[in-house]
Amino acid sequence: MNKKNSQLKDSKFNQKFQDLKGLKSTDLVEGLKSQKPDSKQLKRGLKKAISRNNWLNYLVLFISIYFFWNTGVAIRHNHKLGAKFDALKLKTELLQESNKNLELQKRYYSSPEYQEKALKENFNLVAEGENVLIVKDLPEPKNKRGNVFSELQELRQLINR
Repeated sequence: MNKKNSQLKDSKFNQKFQDLKGLKSTDLVEGLKSQKPDSKQLKRGLKKAISRNNWLNYLVLFISIYFFWNTGVAIRHNHKLGAKFDALKLKTELLQESNKNLELQKRYYSSPEYQEKALKENFNLVAEGENVLIVKDLPEPKNKRGNVFSELQELRQLINR
């Protein structure tokens, strides 16, 4: 029976091929243009498009597109959160370094060496056995970066960015 079906299909195909072989390409195109789908064909196509199986396929397609879309949105959101996390981590490290620096400055300013230096500079006091020399017309230092307060201002500017 399968042999008969295949021979029948082959003979139908050969017959259609022979019919089309004699036609010119313009005749074929004109023949296709002149064919108009009738209302029965349209109804059958519409019924097929809205059949239960097709709706199930549409639903599966919609759900898969929805999940792909949400996955992309979640990836983008996670990327943004990662960038914010990295920025906050860097800011935290900068603040920790600033705190360490302030702690060192606090210890320095509370040390007896600094207190002695401050008394000498601010009140012109001298320790026993020291001689004071006054040098006139010294040039101003070109680099003021050694100043502790300028370093603090630079740190604050970095933190506030």
